[in-house]
Amino acid sequence: MRIALPLSGGVFSQHFGQSTGFWICDVQEGSQVISDGQELAMLEGGGCGVIPTMLAQAGVNLVIAGGMGAGAVQNLARYGIEVITGVTGGTPQQIVEAYLSGGLVSTGQLCQHHEGHGEHGHGHGHGGCHRHGRE
Repeated sequence: MRIALPLSGGVFSQHFGQSTGFWICDVQEGSQVISDGQELAMLEGGGCGVIPTMLAQAGVNLVIAGGMGAGAVQNLARYGIEVITGVTGGTPQQIVEAYLSGGLVSTGQLCQHHEGHGEHGHGHGHGGCHRHGRE
């Protein structure tokens, strides 16, 4: 399984759509052995619509994030990529270890800022959740 976590400035970013890249690692099926993670930089002009394609092309099966909009979740699902939301912090390695040990469960909570506005039609690119202070 290949797992991706959003990064901003080289550390875990709680919001998928505001990430500058992704930390990607592989986990051997049936084990808790985590490969050395690698950083996948965000493509120029990336956003909620581009990121799922980029992650699918990288072979990602699971994305673990803090917050994510419903549109991003739907776009990832189109590629068969599972999503876990509600993560509040830690290093990417620690977060994946928590997931593998069963200590990380998705809250299912999605950012609602995009609802009723379309994915990008509200004047600020892909942006983030209103509750994260970005408009």
